[in-house]
Amino acid sequence: MVALKVRTVGSKGAGILNAVAIVKGAKNLEGAKAFYEFIFNDKIRLDLAENMFQIPAQANIPKEQLPQWIQDLDLKAMEVNWKVIAEKEMEWMTYWDENIKDKN
Repeated sequence: MVALKVRTVGSKGAGILNAVAIVKGAKNLEGAKAFYEFIFNDKIRLDLAENMFQIPAQANIPKEQLPQWIQDLDLKAMEVNWKVIAEKEMEWMTYWDENIKDKN
């Protein structure tokens, strides 16, 4: 199971957009599936949004059910230049490893 913090936003605290995936060959596949089902339960996602400022990544919850702070956001899809990412990935990862990772 992988849980990845992608981005922070919000004015009342750190709003977090998370990505969750089940890794191929996971040692505890049943546990990973159970966590996946738990974390993507609508009640849990709404609770995380309201109390932990997490933005649900899936769009199947009606906007009017989301906390007001999310309804008030003007989120727009970010344009991504995948060619640049492919060209720069190793340079950026090396920079991360040498200058950011484990630096507190």
